[in-house]
Parts: sequence; C-alpha cells; structure tokens
Amino acid sequence: MLKFGRKFNIIESLSHQQFSSTSISQKHPINLPNYLVESLGFSTQQSLSTSAKLSNFWRIQGPRKVSDFNFVFKANSIIDFFKLHGFNDSHIRKIVSFDPRILTVKIDKTLKPKFKILHELGFSGSDLVQVISSNPGFIHRHLDPAVCALKVVLGTNENVIRVLKQSSRFQLSWASKYLISNVTLLENEYCIHRDVIHRHILRNPRVFVVKTDIFQDILIRVEKTLDLPRDIPSFLHGVELLFSLNDDKVESRCRVFKSFGWSDFDVRTMVRQMPNCLGLTEAMITKKLDFFMNVLGYKSGFLAARARLLSYSLEKRLFPRHRVLTVLLETGLVDEIFYSAFRITDALFLQKFVLPFKDVKPDLLALYSDTKACPADVSSKSV
Repeated sequence: MLKFGRKFNIIESLSHQQFSSTSISQKHPINLPNYLVESLGFSTQQSLSTSAKLSNFWRIQGPRKVSDFNFVFKANSIIDFFKLHGFNDSHIRKIVSFDPRILTVKIDKTLKPKFKILHELGFSGSDLVQVISSNPGFIHRHLDPAVCALKVVLGTNENVIRVLKQSSRFQLSWASKYLISNVTLLENEYCIHRDVIHRHILRNPRVFVVKTDIFQDILIRVEKTLDLPRDIPSFLHGVELLFSLNDDKVESRCRVFKSFGWSDFDVRTMVRQMPNCLGLTEAMITKKLDFFMNVLGYKSGFLAARARLLSYSLEKRLFPRHRVLTVLLETGLVDEIFYSAFRITDALFLQKFVLPFKDVKPDLLALYSDTKACPADVSSKSV
C-alpha cells in the first residue's frame, strides 16, 4: 500500500476495503483517500466521498484501463499543471471534488488544449482560475463549438469572457447547438436589434441557449400570457420571466395584486413596465404592496405606473429610507414623503435627506446606517 508521509489509520482501513475490489494494481493498491488528504488537504469525509466517485468510474472503465497508468505520478503532474497556472490547493480541491476524473486526464490531449483556447480568448491569472474553478465541467467539454457560437453572436472576446464567467448558470454545450438559431429567430421574426439581445445574453445567458422549440414557445407565451407586444423594450424581460415561471404561477401572482384592489389594467400597466415584478414571491409581493399601499397610502394606478418601486429591496432601501423620512416628517423638516426619495441613489439620498439635517438631527445618519444593517419591519401591522 502506498504511503504519503502521515498516518491516517481510519482512512487507511476504510480505503483498503473500498479500493480492494477496484484493484488498480494488485501488488500496489492505491490509497486514494490518503493521497487526497496528503496532497491537497482534503478532510477525511471529503477524501472518502471523492474517492468513492473515482472508484465508481474505475469500475465502469474496467480493471485493465485502471492498471495501465501510474496514478500517483499522473495525479501529481496534473496538480503541478494547475499550480503552474495559478491555482491553489483550495481551487484544485473544488475541481477534484466536483469531478475526480480530472486526476486521470491526459495533460497534452485534454488540459493544454482547453487552457490554450481560454488563453487565446484573453483569460489569464485570476480570470482563468475563476472560470475553471467555478465550473470544472469545462475540462470535459468541447469548448471550440461553444466559443465559436458565442463569438458569432457577441462579437468580441470580452463579451465571450463575460458569459463564460457565468458558465455555471447555463449549459455550455447548448450554446453551440441553439444560441445562434435563437438569436436569429429574435432578429428575423421579432425584429429585435442585436445590441438589445446582447445586453440580455450578457446578463442572463442561460435563457438564450434552450432548445429552439422551447424558446419559441416562451416567445409566444410572452405575447399571449403577459400581453407584451414584441416591439416594446420590456419584451425580452418577459422572456426571462417566463423562462423560469409557468402560466399558473403568473396567474397566482396576478391574483395577489388583485387582492389589493388592482384592476386588470393596473396589472397590465405594471407588467409592461417591469415584467420581473411577477418574478417576486407571493409573500414578497404581499409585503411590498402592504408597505406602499397601506403604510404610504399609494393607489394601485399610481404604483402600477411606477412599477420600478416594486423592484427595490424592502430591507436595504425602502425601510431604512422610510424611517429617516418619517423622522423628518414628524419634526417638520419635510412636508411629505416623496416617492422619488426611494428611487434616487444612496449617495443622493444622503445628500438630500440626511446630511443637510446633521446639525438639527445629529443621529440621523446613525439611524439610517443601523436600519440598513438591521432593518426593522415597517408594515401596516407594525404602524
């Protein structure tokens, strides 16, 4: 049995049972859990679960394939290769945990070509480490077709890199199959400009790499279910919404708005401005409508026409600002709570509603900061 410097009696006994049937070499069975602990700092539990994955792979491959290589020599070479490119033990642990087969690949045939493609795209240093460690599946995928499709659609290496950094959010293999056809569909049949499509792909790429028949069905539903014409700016926002939401859930969320007295026209007005408002959970919709309508007294038509208000965080923006504005209102420093106070940037809010009153209300800044850190509930039940 191979030893790697330290004693791990529990691991040794378990791994011997686990790997005796896989038999890399009957004369020198590999103590893989020990190796993972010694070489990459795996915990005992991590090393055993990762070893089990590789053991299953070896069983599928058969004993002859497993015995044809010196595992430790190859694994050390692969670890050294990653470290040469800036990966530390933590990064490599993440990659190996995800897919321990990485320790058995051929550097010249698998790793070097993948790294070459990424280098040619402009990946280096921390960018390269981030892309590979965030989605180790890159190692076993054919990057060329996907990268070519992304470059055809997005035009620049910079845009391709931005999408690849989000690789865990979409199937790279689907990009090579469906991205170009889906974008062509949007351009030719829906007359949506390529620049607009670019912005949405860069923000949420997985929506645009689904099978084209599924994508076309989503486009139809946007017009039918959401009543969004294809020629308005929010159309692709509707596509992103219905990518993850079925019609029943859309209707259920609409019912929440109507329970607060919203008409069909109000809901339609809101959706045309901000379809993503229907992406909120029913509980969150209820909390926000309670705040705006019951606490602030906004009418449904007023709120529907200013739907962006519903996209703001209750805890990080709305509650803290409301608390400051309430203090100013109670002390006569402002006449009313303007809805625009919720829309401006944080810096501008401080400039307009906090700093000018620091002499009169010196604790206002602390109140604002504390409420953002530990937001208090501001609802009709707490008022």
